[in-house]
Amino acid sequence: ACAYKEQNADLAAVNDAVARILRTLSLPTPEPLKLLAQIPNFQLFISTTIDSLLEDAIASVRGCRPAVGAFPPSTEVLDYDEAKIKEQGSLVFHILGLVSSSSSFAVSEGQMLEIMHDFMTSEGRPTKLINKLQQSHLLILGVDFPDWLARFLLRIARKNPLWNSRSISELFADPRAMKEDFSRFLRYFSTQKSTIYPGGNSVEFVKELYQRWSAKNATQAAAQPAGEISPWVPGSVFISHASEDHEPAFRLADELTKAGVEVWVDRRLNPGDGFRDIINYHIRECAAFVAVLSGNTNNEDGPGR
Repeated sequence: ACAYKEQNADLAAVNDAVARILRTLSLPTPEPLKLLAQIPNFQLFISTTIDSLLEDAIASVRGCRPAVGAFPPSTEVLDYDEAKIKEQGSLVFHILGLVSSSSSFAVSEGQMLEIMHDFMTSEGRPTKLINKLQQSHLLILGVDFPDWLARFLLRIARKNPLWNSRSISELFADPRAMKEDFSRFLRYFSTQKSTIYPGGNSVEFVKELYQRWSAKNATQAAAQPAGEISPWVPGSVFISHASEDHEPAFRLADELTKAGVEVWVDRRLNPGDGFRDIINYHIRECAAFVAVLSGNTNNEDGPGR
């Protein structure tokens, strides 16, 4: 879309093309969205996408299509509506527009900026939705926003400056949230209430969340094995080791865990994760740094020599 705009094309034409493409596509419903939909505690979903995949997931899992709202308006639901949630079980609200032939939606960063401007200044802004967000804990999953937009949306969702004392909090599971600039911003201005999921991988977070919810609510859903993924708790013990020493490092982690000590060790890293950002984050946030030393770590000539 941005490349097209650089050729002096009208962005309205870009939006028309995107709308036509999405109408012709038959996309499978992503499994992480289905897992989220299986947690009935979630009733209000704020979507930053322009497609209907989240609604499709909720409908397929819960057997009832959610109420749908959008800004700019393109649906009959113009704002947060508790009655609609009671009637249909959930509400999905698209805050950057929903693909439509009659209303604008964001496919470029410039359009995001304009919609966010209108979101806060126009007479038709969803004030009830903003008030609801300001009273709620937020789980922010995989939006992968530019830094400026992530900060702006976080501030919109809070009544007062982020450094003020408050009882509500945010958890980010988003690769960009792990980046140094944004994580530093949260450490300085929202130390107590903004937490970053260190894996930075929203898909893995959703899997773990569903597994934990299932285990806790075994009568409503079949329990799933927790696997090796354990939550990061700020103030945990960070275990550093050479890759050749993973077996003794993992045994140490298991023994500390059995003793009730929160531990992080890098068996949680997945292909594609930003290793350096993740490890640097854990080192900054840990309560104790434990180094597993051996010939593999001490010998400058390399492991095994």
